[in-house]
Amino acid sequence: MFNSNKQNMAAEDKQSAGAGSIVSSGTTLKGNIESNDLLRVEGKINGDILKAPRVIVGSKGEVHGNITCGQLDVEGTIEGNVACKSKVICKSTAKITGEIKSNDLKVEAGALINGKISIGNQQEKPMATSK
Repeated sequence: MFNSNKQNMAAEDKQSAGAGSIVSSGTTLKGNIESNDLLRVEGKINGDILKAPRVIVGSKGEVHGNITCGQLDVEGTIEGNVACKSKVICKSTAKITGEIKSNDLKVEAGALINGKISIGNQQEKPMATSK
């Protein structure tokens, strides 16, 4: 009885978390992306991420374009503007060149940010698309 209840709760957690999408290492994607789920970038994106609730740019991941999302976790490289409704978390290996707009920003020692930063009361507004 208790075991089946735990299994149901675990299944609901997986459904609400969603499977997400991965741009895997060794993959280059050219074009814009919209997602209603988690987007993990381990490869390279040449284009804008127009919408996603959460984006994770892995340590070898690269995004050459603007990102509009709910939350952004960065370990890799971003060349473009970032607009996040919730927060941006930059790990020590993160490299961002471009404007960052977010309600919250956490930066570990060693992260490199080159651009303007605006923190507080940000709405999820799309950035101008890159060319």
